[in-house]
Amino acid sequence: MLLYKILQGVADGSFGLEVAKLAQVPSAIVNRAHEVIVSLNNGNVQQPSVTTSKVTNQSHNNKYLEQTVQILQCEVAGYKERLSKLSSIDMEQMTPRQAFDLLWSIKEQL
Repeated sequence: MLLYKILQGVADGSFGLEVAKLAQVPSAIVNRAHEVIVSLNNGNVQQPSVTTSKVTNQSHNNKYLEQTVQILQCEVAGYKERLSKLSSIDMEQMTPRQAFDLLWSIKEQL
């Protein structure tokens, strides 16, 4: 059953972030995507002008992509480090207080 009427034209906004949340994309990635959207909506990223050359546009795009890749690599490294720490924990030897402290520290890192 559809709850919305589908009309021809442009939507008022994007629901990509909501879909990502429903797909259980990690919250850090959804939050980062939200930051990028806000930045783009505020005009913080320069759009290539019509008069600039194709080479300049390609160079700008390459720099932007390189920066994005570096940011994502840092985020992935952080996730790998946390996963490694979690994998090395011996839950059988933990006291309830130690388990609580561990959960608290994980929450603080998020």
